[in-house]
Amino acid sequence: MSCAIHTAEDFLNQEETRAKRKKADKFISPREYYAYKLQIRPNNMLLRAGRCFQQYIVDMYVKIENTRLDYFRNNQETIRADLYKVILDSLDSGETVAYNVGRRVVLPTTYIGGPRDMKKRYLNAMALVQRFGKLDFFVTVTCNVNWPEIKAELASGETPQDRPDLVARILILEQNYLP
Repeated sequence: MSCAIHTAEDFLNQEETRAKRKKADKFISPREYYAYKLQIRPNNMLLRAGRCFQQYIVDMYVKIENTRLDYFRNNQETIRADLYKVILDSLDSGETVAYNVGRRVVLPTTYIGGPRDMKKRYLNAMALVQRFGKLDFFVTVTCNVNWPEIKAELASGETPQDRPDLVARILILEQNYLP
């Protein structure tokens, strides 16, 4: 859908539609906000901050992950934690110390790095091994900071170490074009 407004009537119709949106539609998540801040645009001074830029990225990542964990902690009913029967599972696994048995925060499989996500990944890998046999090769893809695609996007005086966002984006693009 084009963002261009061709007539005053189109503009008024768009404003009327925007004004009728729900309260939730008028807010964005921290992840969406920081993704916007990291966009490559002219005069984006944040991208020119070198090591401070890297610290900023780390701090914002921790902030976003804490927000996600708080959501999971405070919305256990929403993610149907009661179906997991945590206490019965812990007793079945041989847990006998009383203070280890109790209400725990259940992380869904969508939380990358959580125990359920790791178990899902392991089971998927074992299903592939069962179907296709053991792996013959283990291929990794690395990124060379001297690639012309990276050099072309760096501003004068910048080094690839100052722009991990750029290096990561180009690496992902290269992986998508592998044969």
